[in-house]
Amino acid sequence: MQNIYLSLFLVHFIVTKKRERKRKKAPSSTRLTKSMPKKTKNTACVRAKVATVMREFHEGTLHSGSGKVVTSQKQAAAIAYSEARQKCKVGKKKKK
Repeated sequence: MQNIYLSLFLVHFIVTKKRERKRKKAPSSTRLTKSMPKKTKNTACVRAKVATVMREFHEGTLHSGSGKVVTSQKQAAAIAYSEARQKCKVGKKKKK
């Protein structure tokens, strides 16, 4: 009977050790600094333009370039930043 308990204990011990080896990662401080992008601050002009475009999206009056009504919030955000870039002269610059 004791041999069974001993063998079960050893199997459990080996399995948990394998799991711990798989879970080991880099320290949290290095993970945060390397993988997370820096936050950018939007100017008042950009915030206002994004707010107006998102309001149009929620009302259902925002149209894409082809004239169709925008149904995706991600697409609405992309349109907002594109229009803000044209109007406010800030933000992501186009590649030449």
